Amino acid sequence: MDTHDGVITLVQEHRFHLTGEDGSHRLFILAHNAPLEWRDLESFERSGSHVRVRYDAAPGMIARTAHDVVEIEQLHQGNPA
Repeated sequence: MDTHDGVITLVQEHRFHLTGEDGSHRLFILAHNAPLEWRDLESFERSGSHVRVRYDAAPGMIARTAHDVVEIEQLHQGNPA
């Protein structure tokens, strides 16, 4: 699985857009078995939190499947959500 860090800039139900720290733009769909819900994504968006997305790369697909999204601040504190 791959990871990408950035800020969530748009949430629509289980879909979200991440602007990466490197300036990239990526579209994700939250996996049905992810440990969070779309409301959590909205919270990250509203707060402007820097997050790390763990996802499956999908060559040829518009959106990637996100399996987990955690605040980077939590990772630095040793609390991986």
